[in-house]
This record gives sequence, structure tokens and C-alpha cells, in this order.
Amino acid sequence: PAVFREEAGLDSILQAAGRCNREGKRPAAESVVAIFRGEDAPPSLFSIPIAAGRQTISKFEELDSKGAIFHYFQELLDLKGKDAQDQKKILSLIQSGAMPFCTIAEQFHLIESGTRTVYIPKGEGAEYADRLRQGERSRSLFRKLGLYGVSVYEQHFQALYDAGDLELLDGETAVLTNLDLYKESTGLSLEADNGKAEFI
Repeated sequence: PAVFREEAGLDSILQAAGRCNREGKRPAAESVVAIFRGEDAPPSLFSIPIAAGRQTISKFEELDSKGAIFHYFQELLDLKGKDAQDQKKILSLIQSGAMPFCTIAEQFHLIESGTRTVYIPKGEGAEYADRLRQGERSRSLFRKLGLYGVSVYEQHFQALYDAGDLELLDGETAVLTNLDLYKESTGLSLEADNGKAEFI
């Protein structure tokens, strides 16, 4: 298997690499991850993670080692500046003494993400999706389902839902119903406002 990933932050690169041999059934030597630079400059939003990733890649051979990951995030924080970890000033809210729990809860997100997960009911994923439909909810089940989850942006999620290609459970958990949209070789294909997109 092979994964081709445009240059990005190390965390994104490692996530893509994890998709290459996700079940660990093939030798690592046969699981190739190729990182490339696009012809156009990346959006400015990604410039800092890319710069931190380049620094780390230039210094470490084992990119998934603890040392490499620590170095990447340290570099990322240095490039973003000292206030990057608390952009919403949550610490100052706590230190004010008033402890506005509601405001803090609304402001705080462990991972800021504009994506939602769609579960693909193929292979063992079909069994896990059936267990969801029967009402089962457990950490163990969602951990197993994670191998069959694809993250999509909100507008793409909505496009799939509007087209009737998703089954929404509990108003939140989504299972793909149109399996023609998913291929092992290319991932989840969908029509969005900005054209054809591939999510792997």
C-alpha cells in the first residue's frame, strides 16, 4: 500500500501514515508514505505547522518517535508564540476568582476541529455499525469503530446528509448508507459545493 500526502504538519503526516497499513497486516517495508510539495504555496493557515514539520523531519529519522513528536510540538509552540496555548484567555477567567463555569465550558475545546466523523460500515465496520443501531454505546465499541471512521468538513457532512447518504444516530453519530461513495483505494468520495473531493 502507499499513501501520498502533501506537505503538512507532522501530526497530519503521521495521521495519513497510519492509514497506509492501518491493520498492520503488511510489512512496514511495503507500506510507503510519500510526502510531496504542491506546485502552489499552501494556505497561510498551514505555514507554521509545515515549518515546524520541516524542522523536525530534518532532525529525526524516526518521525513517529517520542523525541520527534515532542520536538515538533515544541517547535510549533515556539513559532506560534507564548499565547498560542490559551488564545481564548481561559486561564485568566479561572484566575479572576469568579470561576464562570458556563463560559469556560463554551470556550474550551480540547481539539478545535471543524470536522465530523462518518463511519463506514464495511468489513467488521458493518457489525460495529449494527451494534450502534441497536443502541450500544461504549468506549470499546467507538475505539473499534475508529478504524472505520472518516473525518469530513461540516459542509461536506451536510451535503452527504442532504443527499440521503448518511444515517444519523442519536442526532450525532453518522453511518454512511451509500457505500458506492467509498472505495478502499481512494477513500470517501463526495460531491460538495467546491467540486469533487477525496477523503482518505
